[in-house]
Amino acid sequence: MIKIETERLLLHPISDEEMQKIIDDEKNPEMQKAYSEMLQGCLDNPEDRVWFATWNMELKNDSQTIVGDLSFKGITDDGMVEIGYGLKEGYCGNGYMTEAVRAITEWALSQNKVSRVEAETDPDNLPSKRILANVGFVPTGEVGEEGPRFVLEKKITVCGKEYRIIKLLGHGKGGYSYLADQDGQKVVLKQMHHEPCDYYTFGNKIQAEKNDYERITNAGIRAPKMLAIDEENERIVKEYVDGKTIFDLILEGTSVEQFLLQVRTMAKKAFEVGLNIDYFPTNFVIQDGLLWYVDYECNDYMAEWNFENWGIRYWSRTPEFEEYLRELKMGRYRQRRCRR
Repeated sequence: MIKIETERLLLHPISDEEMQKIIDDEKNPEMQKAYSEMLQGCLDNPEDRVWFATWNMELKNDSQTIVGDLSFKGITDDGMVEIGYGLKEGYCGNGYMTEAVRAITEWALSQNKVSRVEAETDPDNLPSKRILANVGFVPTGEVGEEGPRFVLEKKITVCGKEYRIIKLLGHGKGGYSYLADQDGQKVVLKQMHHEPCDYYTFGNKIQAEKNDYERITNAGIRAPKMLAIDEENERIVKEYVDGKTIFDLILEGTSVEQFLLQVRTMAKKAFEVGLNIDYFPTNFVIQDGLLWYVDYECNDYMAEWNFENWGIRYWSRTPEFEEYLRELKMGRYRQRRCRR
């Protein structure tokens, strides 16, 4: 079980059974509804329940004393989590909530899935606004259902340079890719991960990225330029190609027939040097009518994985494409593909 320890507190997500008891004991219909929605989120998203669950705030020297609770309100596709919190009567004015919010947001931003933490608070709730300011949240300029929105952004350092994370672009079997900003320049920052993959075995991931980039560019395949590589922290930075993916176009019902010649040209270049690239449509972006292969992954050529035998199956609303969508909806995304 996840437990976050602060100077005075222990923070941890509670079980579904404990959440149900809170619902049963809650007298306020509005709060009962909120807790019920959180519990349903846990049940519907077992792999991501931590982002839906209630987190208890216990005194470290007295685990029987719960001074308040926190929660996230799910997690979006681009990695945003929204935090909510409340103290029990009699525990205000001790700095407990600032301590808890600082710790849980630091933990959240350390998770690869998360790109930023946001919060809303009533404009007249000065203590809540002070908590957010003390932790480092800044106003977004937007107003939500509960009041003004605030954001705490993720920042990642690559080769001594700090990058501000804008959003999560995708999660593949090799790493997490983010849209990032460095001195006004948008780039893609990829953080390698070591999560298990049941159908692929990795060696040195960062070295593989370097080698694959060289093989792809030497083959003459249009791909974003690698801008930086941090071997120690297993991070790379590459050029950002802004546009819709082939996957996006298929999903919205737009024919990608006009881009088949370009992908087949890439496939021919790959074949000539003994390679396959990953032909899944999330890996191809259209910018100004040109097709870019935005992943660096490539493998030695095998006919069964070339474009005509495998990739083409996903470049329209085929049964294979529909099955992939069903897997996404059912939460069985197998870390298979990554947009950037």
